[in-house]
Amino acid sequence: MKKTIRLKENELHKVIRESVKRILRETLEPGTVSHGTMRNQDVLPKIMSQLFKEDPQRAREIWNGNEKFLEALCDERCGIENSWWDSEEATQMSEELFDIMNEYVPEGHYFGAHPGDGSDYGVWANED
Repeated sequence: MKKTIRLKENELHKVIRESVKRILRETLEPGTVSHGTMRNQDVLPKIMSQLFKEDPQRAREIWNGNEKFLEALCDERCGIENSWWDSEEATQMSEELFDIMNEYVPEGHYFGAHPGDGSDYGVWANED
C-alpha cells in the first residue's frame, strides 16, 4: 500500500513541478528568433530550436510526432530538396508552433512577425 501512496505523492510532486514551470514559462525575451526569410525550411528549425530551450519535453513531443518534418530537415541539411516544406502540413505545423511559442512570451507581448518586417519572427510588444 505504501508504494501506491508513494507513487501518488511522486505524481503529485511532478504535477506541482510542471505547474510551477508553466507559471514561470514566460521566459522568452523580446527579440528576433528568425530573420531575413519566410521559408518554412529556414524558419521552422529556428523556432524548434528556441522551443527546445524553453521546453525540451514539449519540443521532443513535436519532433517525435512528425516524421515528415524530420525527414525534410535531414534532406535540407544534406542539400536535398523536399516538397514537404511547401505543403499544407508544413504550414499547419508553422501555425501550431506560433501558437505554442505564444504560451512562453511575457505579458503584453506576442510571438510572430515584426510589424515593420514580415521576415523578422520573434517576440514583440503588443502595439495596443
